[in-house]
Amino acid sequence: MSGRRERVYMRLTPGEKDRALDLASRNGLTVSQPVRALIQLPADYASEGACTAVVLDRATAGEFEREMRRWGNHYNQAAHTLNRIAYYAGGYPVWVFLEVIDFGTFADLWRHCALRWDSSEMRAQHYVLKSVRALRNACAHNSLIVNGFSRRSERTSFNPPRIISASLNERGMKNTKARRSKLANLRVSQIAATLYADGEFCMRDSTRARHAAHLAAVRHYAENCGVLRRANDGIVSYFDFVWKLVDIWLPSEY
Repeated sequence: MSGRRERVYMRLTPGEKDRALDLASRNGLTVSQPVRALIQLPADYASEGACTAVVLDRATAGEFEREMRRWGNHYNQAAHTLNRIAYYAGGYPVWVFLEVIDFGTFADLWRHCALRWDSSEMRAQHYVLKSVRALRNACAHNSLIVNGFSRRSERTSFNPPRIISASLNERGMKNTKARRSKLANLRVSQIAATLYADGEFCMRDSTRARHAAHLAAVRHYAENCGVLRRANDGIVSYFDFVWKLVDIWLPSEY
């Protein structure tokens, strides 16, 4: 209160007083503080035709700053996308196109190419990509995918793509009743598709080696944290099957 010894008295209607009290209360201010803020405005603002002044409290100013940051992020993303489009205007590599679209659109593009060139292999790969997308979406929305490791869990409405079955056959995993039962589980089928896609579509050895190392770390944690030792035999068998798929398509020797 230092230096504030003068007083100003105002006559208000009951409605005006209520609005002043409500304004101060909603913004965590005293009644005097909004008045002091108005006094700081230049004298020209009180003249005829003056500009409108917007007074922001700290909470509103913080929200305004966060919103501007979001707009800035959107602007940067748009600028990055437009730069890519301009740079590769003569013809887009698929990996560039993937940077500016979502994964679902990429899977649809793959299907379009399969139909355009009548490629049965690409059609089969399209179904693999659809399974990868489903698993990716489940992870992105914080679904606990291992909850699907149960005989009572959702089952697939289709057989595994033939390219996955053929790959497993070539690598020595026989088409047994146990294999068919595990791959009929929706989550296991999606995991199998993702591991196959990583092993077959990813051409860079260093990238595959990095992915293999991450999976090896996950496996080491799962097998040593004690959770699996307390789990029932059914859950353990599902994990064992997944580790076999990892050893086939992304072994730790990469």
